[in-house]
Amino acid sequence: MWWTQYASRSQNIPVAIAFSGGTDTIFINQQEGGGKWNILGLYHFIQGASYDITITSQPGPASTCADAVRLAYASIPSHTITATSGANGSIDPSGTVTVFEEGEQAFTITPNTGFAIDDVLVDGSSVGAVNAYTFPDVTADHTIEASFAAVPSHTITATSGANGSIDPSGTVTVFEGGEQAFTITPNTGFAIDDVLVDGSSVGAVNAYTFPDVTADHTIEASFAAVPSHTITATSGANGSIDPSGTVTVFEGGEQAFTITPNTGFAIDDVLVDGSSVGAVNTYTFPDVTADHTIEASFAAVPSHTITATSGANGSIDPSGTVTVFEGGEQAFTITPNTGFAIDDVLVDGSSVGAVDAYTFPDVTTDHTIEAYFESEISVIIDNGDPETTNSGGWSISSATGSYGSDSLWSRDGSTYTWNFTPAASGYYKVSMWWTTYPSRTTSAPVTIEHADGTTIFNVNQQQNASQWNGLGTYRFDSGVNYEITITAQSYPTTTCADAVKLTAAPPPPPLSNEQMFIFPGYASIDAREDVAWWLETMGAVEVEDNSLWTYYIPSRNRNVEIRMGNSIEEMRQALTTEDAHVLYFGHSNYGLGGLFATQQEQLRQEINDIRYIDDDRIFNYSSKWVHVNIRGMRTSQAYPYWWPNFQDGTSGIMPYDFDDPNGDPAYNYYITYQVPGDSTHYKIENSRHAPIERFSDWGGPAWYSPDGIEPDPTIPDEQQYFITNPEPWKPSVEVVGDWTQSQKFSGYYLENYLYAPRGQGDNQVKWIFDIPTAGFYRLYAWWSPSSGRSTDAPYTIYYNNPDTLAEENTTVRINQRNDGWQWTQLGDEYYFDAGEHFVMLTDDTATGTVVGDAIRIEHADAPPEVLSADFSARVRSGVAPLEVTFSAQILGEDSEILWDFGDGTFNSTRTYISHFYDEPGVYTVTFSVSGPLGSDTVTKTNYIVVGENEDPDPILRAEFRSSWYQEGSVPFEARFDDMSSGNIVAWHWDFGDGTTSDEQEPTHTYTTQGIFTVALTVTDADGTTTSTEVKPDFIRVNIFDKAIDNVDYPKAHYRRKTLLFVKELDIDPADFKYSRLLYVGCDSGHYFTETFQRGTMFYSLNTNTTQDLPLLIYMRSYLEGKSDHQIWQDLQAIDPIFDYYYFDKPPGDQPLD
Repeated sequence: MWWTQYASRSQNIPVAIAFSGGTDTIFINQQEGGGKWNILGLYHFIQGASYDITITSQPGPASTCADAVRLAYASIPSHTITATSGANGSIDPSGTVTVFEEGEQAFTITPNTGFAIDDVLVDGSSVGAVNAYTFPDVTADHTIEASFAAVPSHTITATSGANGSIDPSGTVTVFEGGEQAFTITPNTGFAIDDVLVDGSSVGAVNAYTFPDVTADHTIEASFAAVPSHTITATSGANGSIDPSGTVTVFEGGEQAFTITPNTGFAIDDVLVDGSSVGAVNTYTFPDVTADHTIEASFAAVPSHTITATSGANGSIDPSGTVTVFEGGEQAFTITPNTGFAIDDVLVDGSSVGAVDAYTFPDVTTDHTIEAYFESEISVIIDNGDPETTNSGGWSISSATGSYGSDSLWSRDGSTYTWNFTPAASGYYKVSMWWTTYPSRTTSAPVTIEHADGTTIFNVNQQQNASQWNGLGTYRFDSGVNYEITITAQSYPTTTCADAVKLTAAPPPPPLSNEQMFIFPGYASIDAREDVAWWLETMGAVEVEDNSLWTYYIPSRNRNVEIRMGNSIEEMRQALTTEDAHVLYFGHSNYGLGGLFATQQEQLRQEINDIRYIDDDRIFNYSSKWVHVNIRGMRTSQAYPYWWPNFQDGTSGIMPYDFDDPNGDPAYNYYITYQVPGDSTHYKIENSRHAPIERFSDWGGPAWYSPDGIEPDPTIPDEQQYFITNPEPWKPSVEVVGDWTQSQKFSGYYLENYLYAPRGQGDNQVKWIFDIPTAGFYRLYAWWSPSSGRSTDAPYTIYYNNPDTLAEENTTVRINQRNDGWQWTQLGDEYYFDAGEHFVMLTDDTATGTVVGDAIRIEHADAPPEVLSADFSARVRSGVAPLEVTFSAQILGEDSEILWDFGDGTFNSTRTYISHFYDEPGVYTVTFSVSGPLGSDTVTKTNYIVVGENEDPDPILRAEFRSSWYQEGSVPFEARFDDMSSGNIVAWHWDFGDGTTSDEQEPTHTYTTQGIFTVALTVTDADGTTTSTEVKPDFIRVNIFDKAIDNVDYPKAHYRRKTLLFVKELDIDPADFKYSRLLYVGCDSGHYFTETFQRGTMFYSLNTNTTQDLPLLIYMRSYLEGKSDHQIWQDLQAIDPIFDYYYFDKPPGDQPLD
C-alpha cells in the first residue's frame, strides 16, 4: 500500500484484506512509510474471483490517507494430504488433496448404517474415533486413514391385543444405543387398558419410547371396551335441535348440540337434565359419565313495522308497511324517476340527507322512512351571465371550488343580483353556490323575491362551500321577473357571489310556528348581549328591544318566535308552554337549580342575598339529593352567605351513616326514565353507551332496578350503594351574639371575616380544638387590618398549668389596625394537656370593631407547613375516544386549582374529574394548586396514551396515591394504593422515614413527626427493567398543627362534597309541556336529566369551559335547519362534553346509538 505522510495522520488505521481464506485485518501507522510501497502481507487469491481491500478513516482530529494498492504475484509452495477409508464408511474429501503452504484442510468421516467409526490414523498415529479432523498450517505432506466396525443390534417385539393396535408392530431392530418410539391406538368404542414393557406395566399410555437400547425388549398393549351413555335431544314446535333423538356418547367424551329457531321465532329456553341453561343456541356436554336429556323450546319473536313512503317522482323499495322482527335489520332503496333526483330522506321525521339507500339496524320499535324527489330540470344562473346585475365593485376571487370558471367577491354594502323569470308557474327550490376564504363572512343576507313576498336568508360562507346549499322552496309566477340579491358585508370580511340554481319542486310543508325561549342565567359571563348580536347577524327581525325576535327557517317552512327571559317565572311559563323550545345557560349550582342575576351581580360575580337551599332566588328543579361543595358555593359561584339550611332554619344535610334517627343515607344510582306506555325503568346512556350515574364522582357502585325499586339499607349486599362517612366529627367554631360576615377589606383568611362593634363581651367567637398530646404549643391569629379596627382585641387562651395541670387562661390584646394578612403569634408558648381546649375572642374592647377571622395552633416542635400537589389516574391508555378519571391529592391549604389535560383543555373547579381524549396521541398532564402558602405544580410527561384502533401496550410506569389522608398526628397510619402500569412482578416502597416494604399496597404507620418523601419502584417481568415514582413532601405527620377559620364547614360525605336533600320542587314535571330543551351548564346531564324527561334534551356531562358558545352554536345551528345529529356534531366540535337524548324512545332507539 502507498500513502502520504502528514502531521495529523493516524498511527493506528485498520486495513481489511479479503482473500480466499476469509478476511484479515491489519493496522498501519501512516506517520511512517509515506511515499513508498509498504508490504502488508502474503495472501492467496482464486482466479476469476473479486476481492476488496478496505481502509477505514479514524475519528478526528487524526486524518487518514487513501492512495494506492499494488498486488504482486508470488509462487506459494503446496503439499498433498492422502485421505483413505476402509470398508463400511467414507472420508470427505478423499484421495489426494492439494493444500497450499500454511493453509488448512478439514476432513469429515461418516460410517455406513449399522457401522461406527473404529479409528482415525493421522500420519499413521491414532487420533481416536473422531468424525472430523482438520490439518492446520500445512507445511508438509500428510496422510489420514479411517476405519469402521459393525454396531451391535437388538430386537424389540411389539404386540397388541384385540380392539387396538401398536405401531410399529412385530419384531423391530434397533442398533446399540439407539431409541425406538411406539404409538398405541384403541379402536372406536375401546380404550387402552394397559401397556406392558418387558412384562411390567407402564400404565394405559398411548405412546412409549425405549431410550439408549442396549438389550432386547418386549412391549405389549391391551384394550378394554369403553362404557357408553345416551343423550336424548328433543325440541318443541317452531325450531329444531341437531343432532336430535337418542345420541350415544362414550364415557368421558363430549357432545355438542345446535339449537335453531324457525323464521319469526327465537329460542325461549334450553333445559339440560330438566334445568334451564338459558336461551342458548349451542350447548356441549363435556366429559360424559351418565345419561342426559336436552330439550329446546321456542317463542314467537316480537315484530315491528317500518312505514315507507315516497313523494311524487320516485319510489322507495320496499314500500308501505314492512314487518321486521325484533333485533333484525331492514334495508331500503330510494330511486328517483327519470328527470328527477333525490331531494331528502326523512327517518322518523329527521333528515338523513339525499341518500339512495338506508338500513335500520337492530330494530326494537316502529319507524318511518319518507323519500322526496326534486326535478333535475333546473335553471342555473352563474356570475357574469346576462341575467345578473350588480352595484359596487366585485372582483374575481382567488378562492378555489367555484361554479363555472370563477367566483366574485366584494365588501361594504355592494350587491349582486340574479334575475329569474320562470317559464311556468309553480314552486322552485332556491339554492346558492359560493366559495370560501379566510375572510368570508359568516352572515351574508340573501334577499329572495317570490310570488308570496320577500324572504331574507342569512348564509355562513365559512361553511359548506363549493356545493349547492338550499335556501328554501318558494312559489313563482310565470313571466314575472324575480330578483335574488346578496349584500356584501363590512370590512374586514368579504362576501362571495357565484351562482344560483332554481329547481322545480313540490310545494313545501305547511307553514308552522314555534316558540323558542332563551334564558341567559347567572354565569361567569352575561350572555344576553351575545344572544342579541348573533340573532341580529343571522337576520332575525327584532320586534321588541332585546327581548323578542322572529326568524324564518325555510327548510322547515317555519316561523320561530324567539323570546329572551331573565326570571324564574318566565322560565316556569316557558317549560309549561305547549311544544316550547327552551334554551338555558348558567351555573348548575351543584344541581340545586338555575337562577338569574342583575347586571351588577353579573359584573361583580357575586350574589349576597342567596342564603338557603330553598332560597327564593334558586329555581329548584333538582333531583332528590344533591352533592354540594359548600366552600365552592360560597367562594366560586359566588354566594358568600349561602349555607346548607332551609328558610325554616332546619338543616338539609343527609345522614352520614345507617341507623340515623333522621333517616337513611343517600345512595348512588343510575338515572332512569320511562318511555310512555312502558313500565320499564331504563338507564339514560351517553353517546358512548355508558349509563349516567347521579354521583359519578363518588367512586362507588351505582344502584339500578328496572322496576324502579330502591335499595334496602337493611340488606347487607345492598348497603354498598349507600354513601356513608362514619368518621367522628364535631364543630371547631362557635359564634355567639351578633357578628356580621364581611369581605369588605381584603387580606382575610380564606373566604371572609366576622366583625362586631365594641361591646361588653357578650359577642364571642370561640375556636375549639382537640390536643392529642400534652405539651407546649404556639397560637397565632389572622385578621385583615383597617383604621377602624380595635387596638386591643382580646384573645383569651385557655390552657393548663404545666406543673399542676390546672386550667388557666391568659388574655392577649392585639392591635388589629396593624400586622394583618399573616399569622401573628399570640403571646408565648402555652402548655395544653391532651383533650379539648379553646381560644375565645370577644367584643370587650375600648376602641373600634373587633375582627374574628382565624386562629392556628401548632406544637412547639411541629414541622413547617407545606403545599404539595399530586394526582393520579387508574386508566392511562386505551382506544380513542378514551375516558380518563383524574383524582387530585393536595397536602396543605389551597384556594385555587388548575388542570391542563394536554389536549388544549383546562379545568379549575374539580379535584376529581372525568375527561375524554377524542384523538389518538400521547398527552402530558399538569395539575397546579395555590393557596396561602404559595403554589405547587406537578407535571406527568407522556402520561396518557391514546391509540387509534387498538389498545397501546401498557408502559412500565410506577404510580401510586394515598388511599386516605396525607396528613395526621403521630402515630399516623398511611395507606397507599398501587396504580402502576405494565407487566409488574415486584414492588418496593420507601416511606421516607428509614423503613421500606415490598407489598403491593402497604399500610404504614409513621411514629415520628416530619415531612416525608415517599417513593415506589416497580420491576418488570424481565427482572431488570424498573420504574420509580418519587413524591416529595407527600406525607406530613405532626403532633398537632391546625388552622381554624371562622367558617366551620359541615363534615363532607366524600371528598369535598356534602350531600343535601331538597324539599318539594318549584315546578311539577307533570306540568311540563315543552318539546325541546338545551341546558348549557356544568354536568347538567348528571344534575337535571332526572327531572327534565320530556321530548329532546341536549345536556353536558362535564364542566363547561366554553362559556356561552355552546348556547350560541346550538341556536344558530337549529335556526339554520340542521338535524339534531348535525347540531350535536357542531357542539362536539367546540367541546366534546355534550350529548342529546330522546325521552320518548328506549335506549336502543336513541339517535346516538
